[in-house]
Amino acid sequence: MPPAPRPAIAAVLLTFCGVAHAAKIADVRIDGLDDAMTANVRAALSLEDARGKQVSDARLDYLLRVAEDETREALEPFGYYSPEIAIGESGGGAALADEAPVSVTITVRAGEPVRVRSARVAIEGGGDGDRYLKEELDAFSPRVGDVFEHARYEQSKAFITRRLAERGYFDADFAARRVEVTRAEQAADIDLRWNSGDRYEMGEITFEQTPQPVIAAMRCCANSCTGKMAITTIRGASTGCANRWAVWIISAASISNRSRRTPSTAACR
Repeated sequence: MPPAPRPAIAAVLLTFCGVAHAAKIADVRIDGLDDAMTANVRAALSLEDARGKQVSDARLDYLLRVAEDETREALEPFGYYSPEIAIGESGGGAALADEAPVSVTITVRAGEPVRVRSARVAIEGGGDGDRYLKEELDAFSPRVGDVFEHARYEQSKAFITRRLAERGYFDADFAARRVEVTRAEQAADIDLRWNSGDRYEMGEITFEQTPQPVIAAMRCCANSCTGKMAITTIRGASTGCANRWAVWIISAASISNRSRRTPSTAACR
């Protein structure tokens, strides 16, 4: 007896396609901060990059979630390390239905700023006795008791580094550059030190002029100049007439012509 035919089975595949909801971020408002801090927070927010664009509800949730950390980090350069931040949105319910715009409001209480508790700022090595560098160290900011603002700190650090080079300490480098911030105590401890190395000094300068002299020291008094073929030390004003020496790079013919001019009647000493 042949086997009975198997009953036909109709397989029905149902595909459920989830609707991808989208929202348009229309506005991001920041309350509770001054203009400078507001601008820095706004520049740090990923929400700002998405403003005016359509984003999925999952993407919007992510942007709202990271906005708090971004706001907190943007306030640290101003010395505020423990702000209170509240983030709210309006229009979200409608956005899920018909893509209505969403407005986000970030409200911030900056709280107490971090202040400098201790500051070890020094120059070690050959420059430790340089009185001009000591003046720069004394003017370093932020000082103990000041709000620890990153911009002031970096500006002062860069200024002293530049002054070391200007004073001839070309091998100067940092011996320590560390700032420890204790959030619980609202305190910052600065350890900033340079090793200046030895100071470079200008040695003897020699001019070699070949095949003919091209450098002349010109003695100027009133409106008249007389040429001299020798390099002369620069001098300041003397009694009766302003004596000034300047080095000119001119041709030999020009030197010859200038040397034949008749000096002014003004007394030149």
